[in-house]
Amino acid sequence: MLRSNYLIHSGTNYPPIWVDASINFGSAVLGGIISGLIVAWAVKHATRRSKPLFEYFDTGISDGTAHLFYNGTKPIVIGGSYAHHHGPALFERSPRAAPHGIFLKGQSNQVFRTANGQGPGLSPGERIEIVYRSAPRKMKKNHEARYDAFSMECDPAEILSARSRIREAKEKGQNPTFRDVKLIRTWQLEVVYLLPSSTIISH
Repeated sequence: MLRSNYLIHSGTNYPPIWVDASINFGSAVLGGIISGLIVAWAVKHATRRSKPLFEYFDTGISDGTAHLFYNGTKPIVIGGSYAHHHGPALFERSPRAAPHGIFLKGQSNQVFRTANGQGPGLSPGERIEIVYRSAPRKMKKNHEARYDAFSMECDPAEILSARSRIREAKEKGQNPTFRDVKLIRTWQLEVVYLLPSSTIISH
């Protein structure tokens, strides 16, 4: 009987211990990074959701200016604002004194004047109604298209009147007008209060 030229190993070959240690270390590091990113995202998401959509703080300079923080993530156009017994409450600090549409990027902030120069500005505690809508898709990346926001105006009184007419039509069993339905589907109204400058923590 011929002897076999092949050697049969009875044991199992294991990689060197440093290879196994490196794999375990790499897995632990990768798992830690992924876990950290998930926790950071969850904390940021929860913090953002806990804030109101708009925060409006008096600058404390006594010059009729206030600092508006937009905490949403999607670009918007503010079509108008109104403060009772005062009128519009968001004026850009520019030669354009008349109200107009204003483009805001997601999670951005801007300083506005709270009066058009013909009267005193707002005082902390006053209620402000802000009308806004989602910015058209072309404004998200095209800077020139953002100038179109100037013509996108909407008075808060229009929204309130449209809501009232729709409610009355439903009570009478009638269909509301298409214009009113389209208006409240396009524009949203948010109530904001001007807060003292000392209430905001540095971001």
